[in-house]
Amino acid sequence: MSQGTPYGPAGAPPAGPPKKSNTNVIILIVVAVVVGGFLLLGILGSLAYSGMQRYLSTSKSAEAKANVGALARGIATCAETEEASGPKGLPPTSAKVPASLGQVKGTKYASSPADWSDAAFTCARFSVSTPQYFQYQWVLTSPGAQGTVRAEGDLDGDGVAEITIERDVSCTGAAESLTCSLGPMREKK
Repeated sequence: MSQGTPYGPAGAPPAGPPKKSNTNVIILIVVAVVVGGFLLLGILGSLAYSGMQRYLSTSKSAEAKANVGALARGIATCAETEEASGPKGLPPTSAKVPASLGQVKGTKYASSPADWSDAAFTCARFSVSTPQYFQYQWVLTSPGAQGTVRAEGDLDGDGVAEITIERDVSCTGAAESLTCSLGPMREKK
């Protein structure tokens, strides 16, 4: 018998350990990629959702800012000019439109012309003809001298106003020469 060579029969290299399958490693990599992808999608989805909520809140508050500005300008003009219904001066506090914040609780309210019949709204020639997200009111804080236009919104529908937009109207002078000015727009969140 002859001694075998280190290379096995016929000079072939020695056989190494049996080849292991890489299937388990490949499965682990695929699972990690899939789980990582879902995590990334979840993070991106939550960022997109919060960004969309912020955008919607900003666009809805634009309604209130425009209407508060228009009502404040109308109140100032009303106070400076004599109306057929009475002398110059700031009108009395108005009713809220809509009457309850719950009517704009995460939804729009379609007001009617009758909602805007208070002296403050008619004198200011103000009404909202499209569905609204906010409750509006004129509040006389100092007779003949100052008041505030206010809009409150419950945009998330939880029953609590999370945004209030206000603008003051101040008047000086005698009734014959009343001069009114508008304060800056204030937003409380």
